[in-house]
Amino acid sequence: MKRHGWAVTAMWMAVSGACLGGQERLAVLLYDSVGLMPGEMESAVDLSRRFFQSVGVETSWTVCRSLKSCAIPPEGTYVRVSVVGWTKGTVMGFANMEASAGGHPQVYVFHARMSRLAAKTNNPLGRVMACVMAHEILHSLGLEHAAFGIMRETFGENDLASFGRGPAMPGNQVAQLRSGVARLQPALVATAQ
Repeated sequence: MKRHGWAVTAMWMAVSGACLGGQERLAVLLYDSVGLMPGEMESAVDLSRRFFQSVGVETSWTVCRSLKSCAIPPEGTYVRVSVVGWTKGTVMGFANMEASAGGHPQVYVFHARMSRLAAKTNNPLGRVMACVMAHEILHSLGLEHAAFGIMRETFGENDLASFGRGPAMPGNQVAQLRSGVARLQPALVATAQ
Protein backbone atom coordinates (compact mmCIF):
# COMPACT_ATOMS: atom_id res chain seq x y z
CA MET A 1 0.00 0.00 0.00
CA LYS A 2 2.75 2.48 0.92
CA ARG A 3 4.65 1.56 -2.27
CA HIS A 4 1.52 2.17 -4.37
CA GLY A 5 1.00 5.56 -2.67
CA TRP A 6 4.52 6.63 -3.56
CA ALA A 7 4.09 5.37 -7.10
CA VAL A 8 1.04 7.60 -7.51
CA THR A 9 2.87 10.52 -5.90
CA ALA A 10 5.90 9.96 -8.11
CA MET A 11 3.78 9.89 -11.24
CA TRP A 12 1.99 13.08 -10.15
CA MET A 13 5.33 14.78 -9.53
CA ALA A 14 6.63 13.73 -12.94
CA VAL A 15 3.49 14.97 -14.70
CA SER A 16 3.39 18.24 -12.75
CA GLY A 17 7.07 18.78 -13.57
CA ALA A 18 6.23 18.53 -17.26
CA CYS A 19 3.34 20.96 -16.80
CA LEU A 20 5.61 23.49 -15.12
CA GLY A 21 7.57 23.84 -18.34
CA GLY A 22 10.38 21.49 -17.35
CA GLN A 23 10.99 23.07 -13.98
CA GLU A 24 13.06 20.70 -11.85
CA ARG A 25 11.50 19.09 -8.76
CA LEU A 26 13.37 17.98 -5.67
CA ALA A 27 11.96 15.81 -2.88
CA VAL A 28 13.49 16.36 0.57
CA LEU A 29 12.99 14.11 3.58
CA LEU A 30 13.77 16.15 6.71
CA TYR A 31 14.42 14.01 9.76
CA ASP A 32 14.30 15.90 13.06
CA SER A 33 16.12 13.83 15.68
CA VAL A 34 16.46 16.69 18.18
CA GLY A 35 12.84 17.79 18.64
CA LEU A 36 12.85 21.25 17.08
CA MET A 37 10.08 23.66 17.95
CA PRO A 38 7.35 23.63 15.26
CA GLY A 39 7.90 27.30 14.37
CA GLU A 40 11.63 26.73 13.83
CA MET A 41 11.02 23.77 11.54
CA GLU A 42 8.29 25.55 9.54
CA SER A 43 10.46 28.64 9.11
CA ALA A 44 13.47 26.60 7.96
CA VAL A 45 11.40 24.63 5.45
CA ASP A 46 9.65 27.76 4.12
CA LEU A 47 12.90 29.69 3.63
CA SER A 48 14.59 26.69 2.01
CA ARG A 49 11.63 26.16 -0.31
CA ARG A 50 11.71 29.84 -1.35
CA PHE A 51 15.46 29.67 -2.00
CA PHE A 52 15.10 26.67 -4.31
CA GLN A 53 12.13 28.31 -6.08
CA SER A 54 14.31 31.36 -6.73
CA VAL A 55 16.67 29.20 -8.79
CA GLY A 56 13.92 27.30 -10.63
CA VAL A 57 13.65 24.16 -8.50
CA GLU A 58 10.35 23.24 -6.87
CA THR A 59 10.74 21.24 -3.65
CA SER A 60 8.44 18.98 -1.68
CA TRP A 61 9.32 18.48 1.97
CA THR A 62 8.38 15.59 4.23
CA VAL A 63 9.17 16.27 7.89
CA CYS A 64 9.68 13.21 10.11
CA ARG A 65 10.24 12.94 13.83
CA SER A 66 10.61 9.16 13.54
CA LEU A 67 11.76 7.36 10.42
CA LYS A 68 9.68 4.33 11.43
CA SER A 69 6.43 6.29 11.27
CA CYS A 70 7.27 8.34 8.18
CA ALA A 71 6.34 7.59 4.57
CA ILE A 72 9.76 7.43 2.98
CA PRO A 73 10.07 7.89 -0.80
CA PRO A 74 11.85 5.21 -2.85
CA GLU A 75 15.66 5.25 -2.51
CA GLY A 76 17.44 7.43 -5.01
CA THR A 77 14.50 9.81 -5.53
CA TYR A 78 15.12 12.31 -2.72
CA VAL A 79 17.68 14.01 -0.51
CA ARG A 80 17.58 13.06 3.15
CA VAL A 81 18.43 15.84 5.61
CA SER A 82 18.97 14.85 9.25
CA VAL A 83 18.99 17.48 12.01
CA VAL A 84 21.20 15.85 14.63
CA GLY A 85 22.50 16.58 18.13
CA TRP A 86 26.02 15.34 17.47
CA THR A 87 28.74 17.22 15.59
CA LYS A 88 31.64 16.44 13.28
CA GLY A 89 34.67 18.70 13.34
CA THR A 90 33.95 22.42 13.37
CA VAL A 91 31.40 22.60 10.54
CA MET A 92 27.65 23.39 10.69
CA GLY A 93 26.78 20.32 8.64
CA PHE A 94 28.05 18.00 5.97
CA ALA A 95 26.92 16.11 2.90
CA ASN A 96 27.76 12.42 2.84
CA MET A 97 29.36 12.34 -0.59
CA GLU A 98 29.76 8.56 -0.62
CA ALA A 99 26.00 8.17 -0.21
CA SER A 100 25.41 10.90 -2.82
CA ALA A 101 27.69 9.17 -5.33
CA GLY A 102 25.68 6.00 -4.79
CA GLY A 103 22.43 7.84 -5.67
CA HIS A 104 21.28 8.28 -2.05
CA PRO A 105 22.01 11.92 -1.19
CA GLN A 106 22.31 12.32 2.57
CA VAL A 107 22.93 15.49 4.56
CA TYR A 108 23.50 16.14 8.27
CA VAL A 109 23.08 19.52 9.97
CA PHE A 110 24.26 20.09 13.52
CA HIS A 111 21.66 21.62 15.83
CA ALA A 112 24.04 22.85 18.56
CA ARG A 113 26.34 24.61 16.09
CA MET A 114 23.42 26.23 14.26
CA SER A 115 21.93 27.39 17.58
CA ARG A 116 25.23 29.01 18.56
CA LEU A 117 25.50 30.79 15.21
CA ALA A 118 21.90 32.01 15.51
CA ALA A 119 22.62 33.47 18.95
CA LYS A 120 25.97 34.97 17.88
CA THR A 121 24.52 36.67 14.79
CA ASN A 122 21.14 37.52 16.33
CA ASN A 123 19.31 35.53 13.63
CA PRO A 124 16.37 33.18 14.11
CA LEU A 125 17.36 29.50 14.25
CA GLY A 126 14.98 28.76 11.37
CA ARG A 127 16.93 31.09 9.06
CA VAL A 128 20.29 29.64 10.07
CA MET A 129 18.99 26.11 9.63
CA ALA A 130 17.50 26.94 6.21
CA CYS A 131 20.80 28.38 5.04
CA VAL A 132 22.83 25.41 6.30
CA MET A 133 20.34 22.86 4.91
CA ALA A 134 20.28 24.50 1.47
CA HIS A 135 24.10 24.70 1.45
CA GLU A 136 24.52 21.03 2.32
CA ILE A 137 21.77 19.88 -0.07
CA LEU A 138 23.61 21.72 -2.83
CA HIS A 139 26.84 19.92 -1.85
CA SER A 140 24.98 16.58 -2.02
CA LEU A 141 23.92 17.45 -5.57
CA GLY A 142 27.50 18.15 -6.66
CA LEU A 143 28.12 21.84 -5.96
CA GLU A 144 31.39 23.08 -4.47
CA HIS A 145 32.15 26.15 -2.34
CA ALA A 146 32.04 29.56 -4.03
CA ALA A 147 33.37 33.02 -3.20
CA PHE A 148 29.88 34.41 -2.59
CA GLY A 149 26.27 33.40 -2.07
CA ILE A 150 24.81 30.30 -0.50
CA MET A 151 27.91 28.23 -1.27
CA ARG A 152 30.33 30.38 0.74
CA GLU A 153 32.40 28.23 3.04
CA THR A 154 31.32 30.16 6.16
CA PHE A 155 28.26 32.26 6.98
CA GLY A 156 28.32 35.57 8.81
CA GLU A 157 25.54 37.88 9.94
CA ASN A 158 25.26 39.58 6.53
CA ASP A 159 25.14 36.27 4.66
CA LEU A 160 22.32 35.04 6.87
CA ALA A 161 20.39 38.29 6.55
CA SER A 162 20.69 38.22 2.75
CA PHE A 163 19.46 34.62 2.63
CA GLY A 164 15.95 35.81 3.46
CA ARG A 165 16.08 38.17 0.48
CA GLY A 166 17.27 35.51 -1.97
CA PRO A 167 20.98 34.68 -1.84
CA ALA A 168 23.15 35.16 -4.87
CA MET A 169 24.20 32.07 -6.76
CA PRO A 170 26.51 32.04 -9.80
CA GLY A 171 24.84 30.94 -13.03
CA ASN A 172 27.14 27.94 -13.44
CA GLN A 173 26.04 26.70 -10.02
CA VAL A 174 22.37 27.04 -10.94
CA ALA A 175 23.07 24.82 -13.95
CA GLN A 176 24.90 22.32 -11.71
CA LEU A 177 21.97 22.29 -9.29
CA ARG A 178 19.46 21.56 -12.02
CA SER A 179 21.68 18.81 -13.36
CA GLY A 180 21.95 17.26 -9.88
CA VAL A 181 18.18 17.36 -9.38
CA ALA A 182 17.61 15.91 -12.86
CA ARG A 183 19.75 12.88 -11.91
CA LEU A 184 17.24 12.05 -9.15
CA GLN A 185 14.18 12.44 -11.39
CA PRO A 186 14.74 9.41 -13.67
CA ALA A 187 14.73 7.21 -10.55
CA LEU A 188 11.49 8.86 -9.49
CA VAL A 189 9.81 8.25 -12.85
CA ALA A 190 11.13 4.65 -13.04
CA THR A 191 9.68 3.96 -9.59
CA ALA A 192 6.27 5.15 -10.73
CA GLN A 193 6.16 2.70 -13.66
